[in-house]
Amino acid sequence: MTIWIITIGNSDVQLKSNKNWESLYEEVRFDEPISDCDKFWCCDEFEDKETKRFLIPARVLGLAYRRHPDNYQDLAFPILDSFHDYFKKKLGAFPDKIVVLLTDQSAILASQVDNKYSPYWQDTVELKPIIESYFRQKFQINPQFWTLTPESGRGLDHWDKTLGLVETTLYAKQAELEMQGDELVYISHQAGTPAISSAVQFVSLGLFPRVEFLVSYQYYDDEGCLQSQAEMIASSRYWRGMQVQKAKQLVKDGLPGAALTLYQGISETVRDRDIEKKLDDLVKGFNLEKTCDNRQDEFEVEAAIQRVVNALDLVELFFAKGNYIQGLTLLAAAQETFLKGAIKHELEAKTVNLQVKGVNKRLSAPELIVWNDAGLGFVRNPQDKKYRDNELKRRLQVDLKQPIFDEKLETLKQLNFPVDNEDIKSVFWFYDKKNKKDCFQFHKIGSNTGMYYWLCNLRPDLKTWKLLTWIAQYEREREADLRNQLMHNLLGVEPQEVIGYLLGNQRDNRYTDVISTYQQEVKTPFIREIKRLNLPFEERGLSEELQHIVDSMH
Repeated sequence: MTIWIITIGNSDVQLKSNKNWESLYEEVRFDEPISDCDKFWCCDEFEDKETKRFLIPARVLGLAYRRHPDNYQDLAFPILDSFHDYFKKKLGAFPDKIVVLLTDQSAILASQVDNKYSPYWQDTVELKPIIESYFRQKFQINPQFWTLTPESGRGLDHWDKTLGLVETTLYAKQAELEMQGDELVYISHQAGTPAISSAVQFVSLGLFPRVEFLVSYQYYDDEGCLQSQAEMIASSRYWRGMQVQKAKQLVKDGLPGAALTLYQGISETVRDRDIEKKLDDLVKGFNLEKTCDNRQDEFEVEAAIQRVVNALDLVELFFAKGNYIQGLTLLAAAQETFLKGAIKHELEAKTVNLQVKGVNKRLSAPELIVWNDAGLGFVRNPQDKKYRDNELKRRLQVDLKQPIFDEKLETLKQLNFPVDNEDIKSVFWFYDKKNKKDCFQFHKIGSNTGMYYWLCNLRPDLKTWKLLTWIAQYEREREADLRNQLMHNLLGVEPQEVIGYLLGNQRDNRYTDVISTYQQEVKTPFIREIKRLNLPFEERGLSEELQHIVDSMH
């Protein structure tokens, strides 16, 4: 058994001759609901210039013609005729059952009856006797009619509400089809609102095991006349098309990982695999991975600053979508990476002169200060768990048992680390009661506080932004540190809290939305200072990159 489910739209039944219109309309113009909007008597304003037919609103056309079957010859059914020809000529048989989906929004659009452009007048429920007669004559079958009738809320142009209504209607009416489980179901979903069309194709794929889509398209024949022709499309192609659309939206929403997973399930061609690679590269970019082939090169200045710039674009995308936690976490990482990369860049050409055992030693800054997985700090061998300075002592060529406190402190001074800065003193220096001497916590030079003051000392012309200055405050109150609250306590976040964080835990009534605050108070000055420090990077153009990938997905 075969079943055909078809939607009927506002222009699927057309008036091809107006010779009877005035008289038929006159019969109903004083009856409700037309009496509430008596604006349809002149059918010339509804004429389609190409086809010379009259596209009278479906409800009005149905009310005028439903009692006059002898005048149905005035009507044209271009789309239905193309389907009829396809079944007869291509398939050689008509469906065993036909279900027609009509619409009736009178329950929610009663207040719009006096507006002739209201969707109320485009409802197809009054076309039922006309459609019924058509199928009896052309298909020799009495169709079933299922009507989409929203009872409250939004109309049939609302995607989410319409999906729910179509799903409820089709599942409730399915029993009337008396299906055995292996029937082939043809679906023609193009008519009606885009929301109806999308919902019908989506629900039918999940409801029926075997589905084929019968669609109609228009073309101009050799004489320049507009014609309609039907064709069958396999459900697999439709399913793929729907998956592609989902993947596109995921990319636009900044979720390339989800898009990649979806696309991998429908990949068929070499072109598809090329798109998979683009998505995979995008995922790595979103995770700030693989700007270099060699892991160690990830800590080179150019690669690091490129990650920072990429991250700033991503943060903006996350904020635009309301994904504040991801945005804040990524922004914090971007600022820390910027400090490390900028300091490394400033130190590359510097040297240190040290007196070791009475011998002057000249070493380059990169020999002594490194940036690796452990962070930014004095060079050390990860295998030296207990004696962390052993590698540094080897490079200074001193005995491994010899303390090198003075050499390390002198190194920092020559490399412009502000060891005597009051803020640094309060955090980095402490008094060792046991040994009765002042000690410096060298491991903290790679902290946000240490790096901030170090970079400011290296580049006095640096003009920092409020958030960067604030993260350098080592003793800030824990409850005020929104990032730590989010990361360690899994707390939610409100837009006003994000705005305050971006302003360095300050209030500014000029800013009321996250995006403008981020753009003006963080991203713009951030990029400005990257350029001021002559740090290498390329403009990424994230939105253009995303759109290019979306456009290539088919």
